[in-house]
Amino acid sequence: MPTPEPDPLLTLPDVAAILRVGVGTVKRWTYSGTLPTLKVGRLRRVSRRQLDEWLDRLEREGSVPPAWPHSGDRAALAAVRKAAR
Repeated sequence: MPTPEPDPLLTLPDVAAILRVGVGTVKRWTYSGTLPTLKVGRLRRVSRRQLDEWLDRLEREGSVPPAWPHSGDRAALAAVRKAAR
């Protein structure tokens, strides 16, 4: 019986690239607790399995994290951009 492969740990830039969002957005999600992370020393990592489960939960609930404002809401989009600076 083959040994199962370990769950890869992703860096925050890796997660940002997968989700096609900015690294600042991913950092806001991790620091607010919206996106679960593991702390490895001083660094934060996201398990690929946890990322997939998080995305599945968002899809089931039909919700998106606050850092994804409705594209038609210019005030919310401006607030997110300002907060990212």
